[in-house]
Formats: sequence, C-alpha cells, structure tokens
Amino acid sequence: MNHRISRISIFHKVPSRLQWLIAYVGFLALVSVSAYSYGLPRWLDIIPFYDTIGHFVLMGILGILTLLVLRRTIRIKLDISVALAPIVISLISIADEYLQKLSPHRTFSYLDMAANLIGIWTFYFIYRFYAKSKRVKEESL
Repeated sequence: MNHRISRISIFHKVPSRLQWLIAYVGFLALVSVSAYSYGLPRWLDIIPFYDTIGHFVLMGILGILTLLVLRRTIRIKLDISVALAPIVISLISIADEYLQKLSPHRTFSYLDMAANLIGIWTFYFIYRFYAKSKRVKEESL
C-alpha cells in the first residue's frame, strides 16, 4: 500500500514573467498614485538623492521585466537589432515626466528623466551582457 500524502500549496509554483510584470506594474501604480495624490513619505528626505535613485532603479527594473515579457526586437540595420522593451519604457517614462507638469503635487525634472532613461538602458545592457555570457558558458560545456 502506498500512503503518499499530496501537498497542495500555492507557493510551489514560480511566478510567470507576466505575473511578475503585473505585480511590479501594480506596485509602480501604487507609488505613482501616492506621489501624484499626497506625495511620498517625508522620512525619505533623509536619504540623499532618494528620488533620483528611485527613478533609476524602478524604471530599470520595469524595463527588464518588460523585456522578459515582450522578448521582441526591432532591426535597425541588417546586423543591428534592439529590444523593443527599453524603447517602449523609455517613451512611457518621458511621457510620464512631461505629464508631471500638469500635477500640483509633482514637478517636471530633466534629472528625473535622465535617471529614468539611464536606469532603463543600464539595466538593459547589464541584462544583455549577462545573457550573452551565460550563452557562451553554456556553449562551452
């Protein structure tokens, strides 16, 4: 007789790329609503350049998660292709920064826009370098 006990758990599954993106976009929406409606918590003021760091990290992560979900490229020339995700996220971040001009709680900033774009593209190139080095290691096995 086999007396196996099956364990039912919602935690045994690894979230799909789409689930991670939905979770992150939800978090980003929460931060955005907070920032646009009543501002960010005052305790963040003790961290130097917290706003710039936040733009860099949040947009960089969003770019990578979008890259993992879309996995689409645009061919610029015959031998050059660029992933669609960092381009899309870059355009969205530029639009969002310009929309801040319309909010009484937010301010437009070229520094924030630069942090967004640098974060998106830095994370993209780090991911690309990591993915390329991983492929090289796998091929040499």
